[in-house]
Amino acid sequence: MHKTNHPNTKHYCEDVWQVDPIEACQGHPVGLAWFSPDCKHFSKAKGGKPKDKFIRGLAWVACRWAALVRPRVIMLENVEEFKTWGPLNRRKHPIKSKQGKTFEKFVQQLTDLGYEVQFQ
Repeated sequence: MHKTNHPNTKHYCEDVWQVDPIEACQGHPVGLAWFSPDCKHFSKAKGGKPKDKFIRGLAWVACRWAALVRPRVIMLENVEEFKTWGPLNRRKHPIKSKQGKTFEKFVQQLTDLGYEVQFQ
């Protein structure tokens, strides 16, 4: 549907990690980069089911784009529980004592790149 509504937009139908931000932007400045990583592995709705660390790690792609093409503004939408992002144990469940630690590292990486990070 997006391709139909935006026929002049380049669409990449592949793993987000396989897209080269520098090549995709072709030297053009990036005003806004919007990321919507999968939220089901953070949401309360997921319940006690095992989590997938690769899906939970999709937000890191925003840091890659930030470092390589320096978008002026970065938006990342996710559920409220995204702030609890932390490591998983061997059974692929969040480690309660380390809740929010990965999120803190994520925010710090963006801050280190010069971004002012705001979240609710």
